[in-house]
Amino acid sequence: MLVIGSTQAVNIVISILRIKVLAVLVGPAGVGLLGLYTSLQSTVGTLAGLGLGTSGVRDIAANKDNLAAQSRVRTVLFTAGLVQGAIAMVLVCSPRESPGSIPPGDPP
Repeated sequence: MLVIGSTQAVNIVISILRIKVLAVLVGPAGVGLLGLYTSLQSTVGTLAGLGLGTSGVRDIAANKDNLAAQSRVRTVLFTAGLVQGAIAMVLVCSPRESPGSIPPGDPP
């Protein structure tokens, strides 16, 4: 239990230091952009996943004695993950102008 708590504490400290260094280097606008990009990444990840991870765990647990069914579920999850990842990549990369090319503080 101590190792897990220590790992979380180290991750929190590293995150705080990373934000502090970023704030010093790029200022408040850069920190705001980081927040927007992180939020965008989280939203796209949630939409692209479509709950397959949760349903996959449930299906594998329901078929704990049937190895053929588990293998089929794993294959379907792997294939669905590849297809969803490709679709998400196309949707994210499809805008004409990358949000990263817009300098902070300037109107688009």
